[in-house]
Amino acid sequence: MALRWNIQRKLNVVLTVCGLLFIAVVAPLISYVSFAEYKRDAATQQARLVGAVRTSAAIATFVANEEIATEVLNGLLQDDEILAVMLLGKDGFVMKAQSSDAENLDLSQNTTTNYPLFSPVNEELRVGDLNIWSHDELIAKRALRIVVNDIALLIALTFLLAIASMYVSNWLVGRPLRKLAEQVADAEPGKTESIEAGSLHQHDEIGLVTTNVNDFLAVTRNALDKERALREQIEKMNQHFSNIFATSNVGIMVLDDRGLLLHHNPVLFENIIKMDSAQEASLSQQDIFSIAFEDAEDMWNLVDIARTNQETVDADIQLQAAWHQPCWVHCILTVNRDENTGVEVIEIVLYDVTRRVEQAEAARQLAEQDPLTGLHNRRGCDNYLQQRLRRPEAKAQLVAMLLDLDGFKPVNDQYGHAAGDEVLQVIAQRLQGEVRANTDLVGRIGGDEFVVFLKMKVDNHEAIATIANKIIQRVAEPIPINMSESVNIGVSIGIAFASDYDSLDALMHAADEAMYQVKTKGKNDFAFA
Repeated sequence: MALRWNIQRKLNVVLTVCGLLFIAVVAPLISYVSFAEYKRDAATQQARLVGAVRTSAAIATFVANEEIATEVLNGLLQDDEILAVMLLGKDGFVMKAQSSDAENLDLSQNTTTNYPLFSPVNEELRVGDLNIWSHDELIAKRALRIVVNDIALLIALTFLLAIASMYVSNWLVGRPLRKLAEQVADAEPGKTESIEAGSLHQHDEIGLVTTNVNDFLAVTRNALDKERALREQIEKMNQHFSNIFATSNVGIMVLDDRGLLLHHNPVLFENIIKMDSAQEASLSQQDIFSIAFEDAEDMWNLVDIARTNQETVDADIQLQAAWHQPCWVHCILTVNRDENTGVEVIEIVLYDVTRRVEQAEAARQLAEQDPLTGLHNRRGCDNYLQQRLRRPEAKAQLVAMLLDLDGFKPVNDQYGHAAGDEVLQVIAQRLQGEVRANTDLVGRIGGDEFVVFLKMKVDNHEAIATIANKIIQRVAEPIPINMSESVNIGVSIGIAFASDYDSLDALMHAADEAMYQVKTKGKNDFAFA
């Protein structure tokens, strides 16, 4: 490859540009500082001059002595940076003098400085003022001359430094690098010739590069042989892992940080994730979590945990049922980031656990269900309540009604337990008919004790009372026992608000006390805790 720009030339250009940029940046700063400093020095010099004659000026003003005043004014005008001077006394005493330059200038366009004068016998008594008009044009010319000299010196020093830097860099870097580059260009792997560095560069970076290149040339042949053998081994391993990836019984997929599918094995869509044609078509534009999983947020939460903790996480997740049947998978998820490129990939292994989840759910329902009525038992009610107690907004809206049947024991005694069970089943059906199936819950927590959980938007006692009356009326309707007989059952209801309690026992205790009040007053009614 032919060299179009060698390093030395680039370095010379960089040094030149840096010098010009340095001048461009520093010159205005020096101009501003030098100009401001000269003007500040001029003002300081003027103040010192005034300080030398201030006492005399105060005496001349205090005694209205023109001779002393004239001497003070002429003394100040000896400074050619002062155009004019005026003494003003409190009693109308005025003395003014100006230099010859002031005749051709407008004094109002020049800086005027006022110095107050105080009595020589009483320092607190102001006896007049000393006004001085500065020769701004002369001050500016002198300041500009200093600025020009400073900038010229800056430019000269900058270019001298640049030329010296170019020469030194060429001697230390340019020529040795050109020689090294020529030797490297002529070197061929496998040859015995070595690259030489000058004696001056035996222990610097050029010498280090020379040594490393020689070492590289020395091991090239062995490296090539090892690389050839390693390539053959890698090809065999890739083939082996490709077979595993393709034939595994679990679904494997690799996603980018947006959830877009990068790679997957055939099993993923053949046996694990069932998709329709529309879902498959959207895989390239939409994250697979939104397409394949019932709740994409669950998967993103797993990603966040794995990314934050830098560990592998796992969970049972429900898939969207493209075949209209629920399906669950156990998901093992890892987030990896390439240290060099910073690219993040999400690696996921999935296997079907639908049967295990369904069996666990069936066991849970069996453990939480009353076998006689099919309602939630005490454990099911407790779990239902605990889930809402953990969410303040749900707890604030929950109302509990504790129902105790009135007149149920005589039914058992007179007609037997089978009839009593039939009555309980009818009562359970009637209670479910009076509440909302999707938001409320009916449970049986004892022999003839039921509980109704109502989800209310606000603590509306009137609306709750209406529901309680409907339940009382519905329960009171006759219940057939056999072909010719029926029984009447009443109910006493205690009502409590879940927002006031932290457990089912505490809530039921409060509702039970309210129900006890109803029992003592005649039954078949309701009361609030």
